[in-house]
Amino acid sequence: MIEGDAEKLVSLIENLIDNAVLHAEGASEIKVRARKEKGESFVVCSIEDDGQGIAEEELGRLFERFYRVDKGRSRERGGTGLGLSIAREVVEAHGGEISAGSQPGKGTIFSFRLPTLS
Repeated sequence: MIEGDAEKLVSLIENLIDNAVLHAEGASEIKVRARKEKGESFVVCSIEDDGQGIAEEELGRLFERFYRVDKGRSRERGGTGLGLSIAREVVEAHGGEISAGSQPGKGTIFSFRLPTLS
């Protein structure tokens, strides 16, 4: 169990899934996972795609407001560059952490940790 704003947490997960679908471009699989290791005081959630991936030099800026990895393609799709910064704000407001990992041509994984009640 975690304590938090259910609407914002659902929006967080929807945002990350939508992002994976939008940027995976024909990915064959998007995995959504949640787990709590025995004895740990947090739950880990991840959304993983097997799409185009993100270059390592871009990863550090993903959660900045208005930052877009591929500016031209994002404009075509209507992206504002706010989704991941809002995701970070929601996670941090719930006492958690968010991160991203990726390999170009192999996909991207967004993970976040939230503290549990027990």
